[in-house]
Amino acid sequence: MYDRKLTTYSEMLTKQVAIGQSIPDEGAVLVYVEEDGIQKVQRSAGAAGETLAGFSAIDNYQPTMEIRVESGAVPATGSLEISLSHANLVANQIRVFDVDADADLDLAASPASGKFSVNNTTGVLTFHADEAGHAIVVFYKYFITVAESVMTYHERHANAGASDFWEVLEVIGGQGEIWTDQYDVSKDYRNLGANDLCSGANGLITVGGNGTPIGIVIHVPDQANPMLGVKYTITNKVGS
Repeated sequence: MYDRKLTTYSEMLTKQVAIGQSIPDEGAVLVYVEEDGIQKVQRSAGAAGETLAGFSAIDNYQPTMEIRVESGAVPATGSLEISLSHANLVANQIRVFDVDADADLDLAASPASGKFSVNNTTGVLTFHADEAGHAIVVFYKYFITVAESVMTYHERHANAGASDFWEVLEVIGGQGEIWTDQYDVSKDYRNLGANDLCSGANGLITVGGNGTPIGIVIHVPDQANPMLGVKYTITNKVGS
């Protein structure tokens, strides 16, 4: 999903979706592929040499996931567990920042010093005694129910949109700024270099890796707005 009020762009093109590919989310990173001489798009894979096309805009989109940023503290004694406001978390899409240590805690199967564990089903985090009493900030993505999605975003029309029926969709490109939730939540987006923000797997923006640089961060996700703000310029086109 992308924020239409904050997102700006100089170009929006209608592109065919590559054969066998699915683009279920708005605001995802798209790359060009050529099929039978036709320029088509698919979600980025985070592979070297990807040619950026832009970001997906879908005419009939019902969100299934959301991102939250919550602050709290690890209990000083007892179970050393905290419960997030939401359950049914997306696997590996979580980041815990230890405010007292000024460092990220690593996700692990079981908590150890500098590490935490998570139960994705219940949304319960468990910490090590070394982090007892520490203030933390948690960034995470979770699955929302159909009822929550309808209540928040209203119900989209029942008929299939053009992206489903004709296998085409709108691609946000040119120059502009996009505020999107299609990013790897486990990464830290503060203080990045000019080429650190890259295309990642499953159409997500990420930090580093083998993907193609996308732009610069203009807004780091926080409690007030958990979306990632990116200033971008899309200049590459297949065959140009």
